Amino acid sequence: MYPGNVFTAECSYVRKLHPPNRFGEKVEKMFELRRKKNEVNPAYKLISPNHTILHEFGQGRYGHEFWIASHPSMVPCDLSGELLFEGWAVGPRDPSNFSLALFPRPPLKLEKHYLIAGNLFKHFALYNEAPPDDSWTWTKFPDGPRWHRAVKKYGNQTIDVLMKEKWLSDQNETRTSRSRLR
Repeated sequence: MYPGNVFTAECSYVRKLHPPNRFGEKVEKMFELRRKKNEVNPAYKLISPNHTILHEFGQGRYGHEFWIASHPSMVPCDLSGELLFEGWAVGPRDPSNFSLALFPRPPLKLEKHYLIAGNLFKHFALYNEAPPDDSWTWTKFPDGPRWHRAVKKYGNQTIDVLMKEKWLSDQNETRTSRSRLR
């Protein structure tokens, strides 16, 4: 999802997207998959929480904003190097004050589902593919090269494999902590 309702896209990109009239159905299937994965491995809550904030997850009227940016080959750009909510959302502003910048804008405090694991889960669940090898994803997200290597090794099973490792690691940490307390 991106803030605002303005984007540019080439037809070759739009053709890769699911048809807009079927996208809501695809998102619902993605959420059902997340619920099932969470039953097997609670670590999935880290990358794809069961939120009720509709615009964050492309539900309801926000589906179209989520739709256009949903494909793994999406390339983001930005019209301002400033924080979005500092200055632009508080009142009128002279458009000549834009400070053009490339993505990403200064960092916001992001939940893990906005980071690479949550995005890869979305890409695999919706399109069964990862971003291309030359994607910005692998250089701009924290741990991008590590995740890229994992995708090369595990393909569409990457999230399952790494979340299983996280869950097992957490379980071992809990057991170790308990044994120290005894």
